[in-house]
Amino acid sequence: MKANSSKHIAFTAIFAALGILFGTILLIPTPVPNVYLDLSHIGTVLSAILLGPIFGGITGFIVGIWPGLTFGNFLVPPFKALTGIFVAILSKKTRPGIAVFLGYLPEAFLTYLTLAVLKIPYGLPLPVVYTILTKAFVEIIVLAILVETIMTNKGVKQFYNRNLKVKDKTKKKTKVPDEEEKIKNKEKIDDKSSDYPKEIQELLTFFELDPKEKYTLKDINEQKRYLNSIYHPDKNASLGEKSKKKAENKLKQINNNYDKLSKFFK
Repeated sequence: MKANSSKHIAFTAIFAALGILFGTILLIPTPVPNVYLDLSHIGTVLSAILLGPIFGGITGFIVGIWPGLTFGNFLVPPFKALTGIFVAILSKKTRPGIAVFLGYLPEAFLTYLTLAVLKIPYGLPLPVVYTILTKAFVEIIVLAILVETIMTNKGVKQFYNRNLKVKDKTKKKTKVPDEEEKIKNKEKIDDKSSDYPKEIQELLTFFELDPKEKYTLKDINEQKRYLNSIYHPDKNASLGEKSKKKAENKLKQINNNYDKLSKFFK
């Protein structure tokens, strides 16, 4: 099993547990007596947006098991799974908060259809169904605002990009060579068969890129962002003054050399 799949499965379990927790223990009281906000879909929508439709659907199904057993409605788990799938799909095309709200609409429609029209698995009076759906939409609006805040957070974005984002295998990889590869890269600089001028070869090697490979300005920009994240002052704030100074100097060199590379690759 790939490491990325293992991470997704682990986070699916975490999000499912979070949803169950919010659906059983962490119920939010409202001004209406005996009515509580159930934010169990928090696990579903986070899993959907961060992990994709498959894991979003699985999380939604797991989250729906408890209320399904509690209310004797075997349709709750698949309906909640549907929300996970739709939120995941919509999150690729619109903002997280909007995806959450729109992604819930199929579940809301099917809940109305089965309980009020088809009477499956049992029929309920229309006022009761309307109350259930009104409460559900209030919960979804709260979740939409909450998820929009979470997903626009810079720290969450960085965590997602580093740990959960599935890399597109069709794109050229800008891999960071190990020490042995760096030595080979330096040796290749003198190879006359390279298409790049010697100065550009040296700059590419400084950027930890193989001078023998073909690059675009987009590749250079990605590598620059990667190197900047490593030598950024905020990341090296806990180091000693000497190490911090080295990081700052390295960052200056990166920016200066980038200017030269960007002109060449334009």
